[in-house]
Amino acid sequence: MSQSRLTPLERRQRHWRGTVRLTWTLGVVWLGLVFGVPWLVSSLAPGQTPWARVYGWTAQGALVGFWLLVLVYAWGMRQLDRRFDMLERQASDGAENAPERPGRSR
Repeated sequence: MSQSRLTPLERRQRHWRGTVRLTWTLGVVWLGLVFGVPWLVSSLAPGQTPWARVYGWTAQGALVGFWLLVLVYAWGMRQLDRRFDMLERQASDGAENAPERPGRSR
C-alpha cells in the first residue's frame, strides 16, 4: 500500500514499528560495542595484561562508536519521519508569536 493512502492511525503505527526496529537494532549494536569489542580485543595482543589491552582499545574506539550510533539514530529517525510524514511543523510566524525569554527585551 502506498504511504499516501494510509490512514493517520496506520501511519503512526508503521512509524512506531520502524522506531522500535531501529531502536532495537542500534541497541544490539551498542551491546556489541560494550561487551563484544573488549572480548575480541583481549585476543589481539596476547603479550599485554588483559586490563591494559582492553582499556586501550575500547577507550579509544568505543567513544567513536557511540557517537556513530547517535548519528545513525538521528539520521534513521529523520528518514522515518519523512517517510511517514511525521515531521514537526514550524509555525509560519514562529518568531512573532514566540514567548519572550525572561530577562530579554525586544
